[in-house]
Amino acid sequence: MGRSAGGGGTDSLEQNSGIDPSLITAAKCIAVMLLFWHWSGLLWWAIGGGATVDDDFGPPTALANSTLARRYMSALYWTIAITSKVRQPFPEGLDYPFYVTLFANAVITFGLLIQALLVGTP
Repeated sequence: MGRSAGGGGTDSLEQNSGIDPSLITAAKCIAVMLLFWHWSGLLWWAIGGGATVDDDFGPPTALANSTLARRYMSALYWTIAITSKVRQPFPEGLDYPFYVTLFANAVITFGLLIQALLVGTP
């Protein structure tokens, strides 16, 4: 059960690699979380008007002429903040530099991983 017809797949990796299966499962969960955050951030940017519409949902209009990296980090921050139940991801009227948004993403993500570790520890 769980093996593909060719004998490969992640089940054989878990059995034959000597790596703790819980670490492989954790890596899979982190990869899925990162993909989800990536795509939902991009969808938020697209659906929200790409910082050209001044509303309460989409990206702040101050980001319209920002660099691609800054816009991406802001979209990533928004989706991480929303999934971690931060009620207002961007305080009104403030324009944060790239490194501040990157740091906030790292802190929220690390906090989520610590919570998962605490909940998942028997």
